[in-house]
Amino acid sequence: MKRAFLLKTIVAFLGVFSAVEVIAQEYNATIMGPRLIVTGTGVSGNKRFTYSSSSTGGWGGAIPMVQNVPLVAAAPDFKACSSINSVSGTTWVLIMRGDCEFGAKALAAQQHGAKGVIIVNNVPSAGPVGMGAGSSGGSVTIPVLMIGNEDGLAIKAALDNSVTVTISLTNWGFGYAHDITIVPSSVASPHDGAVPVTQTGSGNPGVYKFYTGAYIANTGTQATTNIKLKQVTTFTPTGGSPVVIGTDSASAANLSVADSIIQLFSANTFSHNTTQTGRYTTTYTVSSADADQNPADNTMTTTMDVTPQVFCKGHIEGADQNPSTSIYYSLVNNPNFLYGPLFYVNKGGYRADKVKLSVSLKDTVIKDLAGQSMAAYVYKWTDGANGGTVDGYMQSRELSLKSIAGRTLTSLDSPGRVFALPCADSNGLAGTYVLEDNSFYWIAVDVPINWYLGCDGSSNYFNRTNAAQNFATVKMDDFWAPQYNNSFQNLKDNITDTVANIPFILNNNFRAHFIDSTTYTASNGTVPAVAFYTGVFPEVIKPTQAQVEQVVLFPNPATSVVNAKINLLNNATVSYIRVIDAMGRNVYQDNGSHISTGVITVPTDKLAPGNYHLLIGTGEAVLSRGFTVIAK
Repeated sequence: MKRAFLLKTIVAFLGVFSAVEVIAQEYNATIMGPRLIVTGTGVSGNKRFTYSSSSTGGWGGAIPMVQNVPLVAAAPDFKACSSINSVSGTTWVLIMRGDCEFGAKALAAQQHGAKGVIIVNNVPSAGPVGMGAGSSGGSVTIPVLMIGNEDGLAIKAALDNSVTVTISLTNWGFGYAHDITIVPSSVASPHDGAVPVTQTGSGNPGVYKFYTGAYIANTGTQATTNIKLKQVTTFTPTGGSPVVIGTDSASAANLSVADSIIQLFSANTFSHNTTQTGRYTTTYTVSSADADQNPADNTMTTTMDVTPQVFCKGHIEGADQNPSTSIYYSLVNNPNFLYGPLFYVNKGGYRADKVKLSVSLKDTVIKDLAGQSMAAYVYKWTDGANGGTVDGYMQSRELSLKSIAGRTLTSLDSPGRVFALPCADSNGLAGTYVLEDNSFYWIAVDVPINWYLGCDGSSNYFNRTNAAQNFATVKMDDFWAPQYNNSFQNLKDNITDTVANIPFILNNNFRAHFIDSTTYTASNGTVPAVAFYTGVFPEVIKPTQAQVEQVVLFPNPATSVVNAKINLLNNATVSYIRVIDAMGRNVYQDNGSHISTGVITVPTDKLAPGNYHLLIGTGEAVLSRGFTVIAK
């Protein structure tokens, strides 16, 4: 057992990392709370939630500190759009999302005596998301929360069966003498929220191993002894029943009040090998020698879906297995930044198919998405390649651009929806790059100025990374969301530029064992809701000569200009021209050309000597060609 001490004094996220702007913040913006604890037979536990007053331009009342207040379901209309019965006392009301605005639901509950509202997401299997005020939100003064679909339906079923359900909200504890808890989102997560079944059927790569660990907090007023963290992992095949595949535990002799939080990890790891789709569920339970007076927050679960073809660090949801988005991030000090998940491909031979993601915009700046371009770059990362050093740090010279997922948006597109970007090769032909064995791929989303990238606010991979680097018998680096931006002082504009393997960690000190509340909090919700789809069947694809000749660059190397001879197939036209540097940063863009044949001239006299890619957007595809700029 190892231990590290976390500050009990909470430091707000934006107060430390002022370069980060967040909207639709989920509950774990601070290290412990506010926490939503539900008590009731069959539904007890910590629940993920978002709340209306946390977002930029938030509405509704602030989160109060309450304990064991009754929860009832809205009736006779569970959606609270047509009618709602009055309630009294401290009662909160559970309401289903849909048919009318969030603000209208909350206002109706408020006018009928509710002291707070919990809205259930109506999207099957979906987690909580941000909530807009609508036309009525400005009149809402009570707190408004949202929980996920599965949690909400379970609570509704319990209430329908006359089960008494209460809720508690707190930033720390409730004044009990003996009350320990698992810190929200602190368990050592599986390596991905979703992974294709094609990757799990053979081999035991270290990247895919399961770890055991979490942070345990003593929120009581008295010290406790003999703390034990128990872990049970099951696998439930699609349409089948769960089977236990691994158990483990970690323990500590004592936990005083002054220590606040201890870090419990086991040195054991175990692998998974399944040839079936399904879900891994890891359940953690903490106990001590003293009878816990608030056991509802002593259990926490984390899941990983085995899918036909989807990689995703965050959760996926619905029949389309879209990435779950509950928070949006942007950097305010940098016009553009690259941000996205790092995936390990155990078994190659499957094509890069598409990337799914969600974005939000600053409405006061951008009113219409028509003509806006969206791109994600599929980079293969080979540590130590091209003169780099095998050190676990990602450098631009170690990255090889393999595919570009992109599209030009139309007036029918809207912020907040999930966009599917087809992966294309340098000729704009979709689905032509075949993934390679034993390789890391960085899906780097190009996030323009005034855009926010959707993230899964309920996930935190810091403790998995911490376990892999400090507690596992075979230590390794395990990263989840590399980010490149200009605010890191150690990044230079050349091939030795370093990508921050863990975003928002000061000085990129991702191997540090000691963490405090600032570092831990900075990692909450930094999991991009970006899903990477592969092919289902192995294949080998090669472009034809006609496809190669769609774009020819000259002169190459270039000094003052580079010319692109365009001869597009299938009556496609150029919607934009973009130049990116070796790190994928946008250094030039022109939206004025709409030709299908001809020559486009791009000035290069202001570009530093080095390697670049010219991107040609054609609506549903992005063609690319590499070129070099040399000194005059």
